[in-house]
Amino acid sequence: MLSYFSECPVIGEIGMDSVWCNVPLAVQEKVFTEQLAVAAQLDKPVILHTKGQEQRIASLIAGYPNTYLVHWYSDPVFPKSFLELDCYFSIGPDVWWNPAVRNLAAALPADRILIETDGMGAVKWAYEEAPENLRTHPAKAASLSVPASLSFTLQQIAEIRQALPEAVGEQLRQNFLNCFRLSPNR
Repeated sequence: MLSYFSECPVIGEIGMDSVWCNVPLAVQEKVFTEQLAVAAQLDKPVILHTKGQEQRIASLIAGYPNTYLVHWYSDPVFPKSFLELDCYFSIGPDVWWNPAVRNLAAALPADRILIETDGMGAVKWAYEEAPENLRTHPAKAASLSVPASLSFTLQQIAEIRQALPEAVGEQLRQNFLNCFRLSPNR
């Protein structure tokens, strides 16, 4: 397995889930900590899935120093423990209606934000989960393609942070390069 992981630029999405998963948490934690050890051994950035297990995962990753991206964080509790570990966070396409995601987009340090790129399934889910009265929102057009969704999410982050979209876009680009340890020319 190590040979496969060594070929990957990033390990993930890995983590624990007590919301959408019925695998016992003890089993999830055992597998997760083994994956964290491999990622640390290979010095690979990690994308985390934390649904319902945010605090437990924050305490576990503290024992495995690395670069972490918390995938689509949507817990209403501000992620102070993850910030103390210098984690990055991806903002999902539900930023236009989800108060927890909007608050996160407003409160995170600018150098810790990325845009979630989970694909069309996630984009459609975010649109369908929106309250009925918001479904005529401009996000409807953004739900038609991943590029449109990414652009719309960037616009929403800029609006929430009261910043120019171009400046936010450049910051997101730099965050991506830093998080995944890439050179700007790559």
